[in-house]
Formats: sequence, structure tokens, C-alpha cells
Amino acid sequence: MDNGTQLKIEQSQKLAITPQLLQSMKMLEMNAAELKDYTDKLYNENPMIDRENRISPAADGGTAAAGNVSQEFDSGLGGRTSSVSDAVTGSRTSSVFDGGTSVSGQSGKRDGNDADENTELYDKNAADATESLSLFVREQIARKRPDASVKAAADYLAEHIDPDGYLDREDIDYLIELGIPEHILDAAVELIQNLEPAGIGARSLKECLLLQLERKRLNAAGFPEFAELIIDEYLEYLDGSAERLAAVMKAPAEKVKAAVIFIKALDPKPCANIGAGAVKEETEYICPDFIITEAEGRLTAELNPAYLPDIFINRHYAEMLEKENDAETRRYLQRKMQQAEWAVSCIEKRKDTLQRFIGLILRHQYDFFDGTADTLAPYTRKEMAAELGMHPSTVGRCINGKYLQCRRGTFPLKYFFSVPAMVSLTGQSSQSIQLALLELIKNEDHAHPLSDRRLGELLAEKGMPISRRTVTKYRERLGVSTMGRRRRK
Repeated sequence: MDNGTQLKIEQSQKLAITPQLLQSMKMLEMNAAELKDYTDKLYNENPMIDRENRISPAADGGTAAAGNVSQEFDSGLGGRTSSVSDAVTGSRTSSVFDGGTSVSGQSGKRDGNDADENTELYDKNAADATESLSLFVREQIARKRPDASVKAAADYLAEHIDPDGYLDREDIDYLIELGIPEHILDAAVELIQNLEPAGIGARSLKECLLLQLERKRLNAAGFPEFAELIIDEYLEYLDGSAERLAAVMKAPAEKVKAAVIFIKALDPKPCANIGAGAVKEETEYICPDFIITEAEGRLTAELNPAYLPDIFINRHYAEMLEKENDAETRRYLQRKMQQAEWAVSCIEKRKDTLQRFIGLILRHQYDFFDGTADTLAPYTRKEMAAELGMHPSTVGRCINGKYLQCRRGTFPLKYFFSVPAMVSLTGQSSQSIQLALLELIKNEDHAHPLSDRRLGELLAEKGMPISRRTVTKYRERLGVSTMGRRRRK
């Protein structure tokens, strides 16, 4: 028997998300004001960065980080989901919780010490709030000590949990497209869902509530007999009476009522009071990132020049690097030059990418901008992604938190993306259907307001056939109360 040392070559897959890649994604999703603050920090921290005496990065792309910036942007790895609430664009909601809250659909500091100062851009410009949601989640992940591959995937997903604690299926699907094994992603999602608070990491309202039930089961807290069945199969009936639900389920009314009361006490937004989710009541000041202007009878779209950063390589320190003989000083200047070249290239790439975005929006919604149409043409993020050769999640990162100013007002960029209505071939956008819905509610008899089902029937008569659940979703997006609360004597 040979017990000697053997040399083996094995091939394995690993998920590697570099600090540079994370920061490039963060820069892409920054709005105008955030980018200005970010470049101000760069200017104060890196002597190689200047606002005058311009020197462009080397033609060959300079350092490896600068050369890879285009690939990193086009890779489509995303950023956080915007927490900006908008009456038209809406969020993941449910009328189940009319009496409480509705449900809607950042990067922490890296662990350990970084030997390479290239990570400064990521570390120093990450979210300053020590209680940010992503940091809160990543700290819990680190304490669990999972396998390295699972931890990398879980850390990535932690950056994409929305302020209410939900994961977007699109982010998970994109990692699958990148070739990350599904068993690693499943383990990462399971890891996050086992963290605090209960319900975090869910991909839907149903899953969020079921996760909270499972946590109560594990804690031996118990819950009413029909609670799990109602969440799993009858969630849409919770906006009605418990007696009606009991009749549909053919179950004892008292037990069903107890289960409904229990379910409504669960938290549909488990992370709303953690980190960024806890400051939603603060006043938000909007700086438009894009401007639609008219010149010689034609509309043009451009990035807001008032907020475009203009940073360059400092000529004095660049010349010092060429002449410096001290090894330690030279290494320091080389690291700073690498950071500066990467930042300048990244900002330029961001500018080019966003200019392509706004150009497409203007082309598809031209009639809206020039005033010849009152509603938007159907145009989805998926369609834009196909035109740009990007993944839909990249489009989502680019539009979240950004605003456009035109002569009709200032709008969140995501307002200009709609979904063709259901399976009908009407070609109506969701915005036009919501306008029709508002008109019906405005003209209803206040003593006998219209139910969601009746509103759906009236919309169908107008050539807009949508389901009752979709009517409920649109009504909630528009901030309109239920039929009972609209009734006046």
C-alpha cells in the first residue's frame, strides 16, 4: 500500500466578486447627487485625482482594473432594489394588510483586513450607516461560517435584498445564467432565510409568511390549524370576510377566523425597520439625473450637466510617479494611480451607458414627451435589455433611484417602463389602465362604491380585460382605499 504524497489536479467552480466589481455596480446605480458625493470623497482621499490639469488614462486601459471596467459594467451584476415609493410604479403589495403595512417586491463593509489598497474605493465609500440592512445580513452570514462558495453567493444576495427584506428572483436567475451551480444558490438562499428576522430572503409575500410560520414551528410557538393552508392556497381571500373564506374552504368559521387574525398579525415587511428601511419618512430631495430639452422643434435627451462629475488624473503627481526613485513612495503612487485610472474610466463608462438608456426611453416615449400622447407606450425593461444586449437586472440597476425632468414634470425613471396588460392583445400599458381605473373610481356612486370585481368588469367593457387581483394591485399602487373605506353616506 502506497501511503506517499500524491499530487492531484482538480477542477472546481468558485464565485468571485471583486471589490472593484462591486464598486462599479454601485457607481452605475448611483443617482446624480450620490455620484457627486462619491467623487468629492475620491478627490479628498486620492492625490492622483484632480478637477483640473487633465490627463486621460493610458490608451491601453492603464491598469488591469481600468481595462476590465467595461466588462464589469456589461456583466449585468446588479445592485440594490430601489426603495423609492411611487404611486404609479408601485411595489409588491397585498390588501390583506390594509389595517397595517403593505409589502414591497447596499453594500456593507468587507470582512477582514485588505492588503491591497485597491479596495479603498469600496471600503471607504460603502454605505456609512453601520446598521444598513446589507451589513446586518452579512454579519449574520459570517457568524454562520458557511462554505466559501455558499458564503460568496449569500454575500452577493445580501447586497440585493430590498428594504423590506425580499429577494428578487431576477438576481438569482442571473447568477444561474453566469454558471453558478443551483445547489450553491439554493444553499445561499436557505442560509439567508434562516437569519433574523423571520421572513427575510423571501421571494414573494406567500413565502415570507410561510417562513414566519416555519420559524414559529421550530420555536414550538404553534399557530392556528388552518393558517398554513390559508397562506398557501387562499391568500387572495383574506381581503374579504372570514365567514366567506370559511365557506370557500368548507371549514369551521371560528377556526378560520382565528387563523385569519393570526396571519394578519404576521409581518409582511420583516426588514422595514432595519437600516435604510427605517428612514423612509425622511424628506427626499430630488435632483433630476436626465433632462429632456427641445431645440429647433426636436427633443433631445441628456444627462443633467449640473451634476456630471469631472475628475481627471493629477498632472503633478503623475509626473512625480515617473521621476520618483524611492521604492515605497513609488509603490504608493502606483496604487493611487491605479485607483484613479479605474475610477475615471468607470465614471466615463457609466456616462456612456446611461446616455444609451435615456436615448432609448426618448425614442420609445417620444409622443408622451412632445405632448401628443397622454399615456405611455408599452415598453418593458426586458425589451430595453434586448436592445442594449444586457440582462434585465442591469436595466433595473440603472433606472432605480434616478429621475427625469421634462416639460410635463419630473418623473422617476422607472415610470417610463410598463408591462402590456395581461394576456390581452389590446396593447394598453399598465399606466393607461390605471388612469382608466382612477376615472371609474372618481365617477362612482360614493354611497355604493364599486368592488374590485365590478371595476374589472367595467375595464373589460372598455377593452382592458384584467383579473380582479390585478385591479386590486393597481388600486393599491394608486393609493385608493378598499370599497368599504370609500363608502360615504
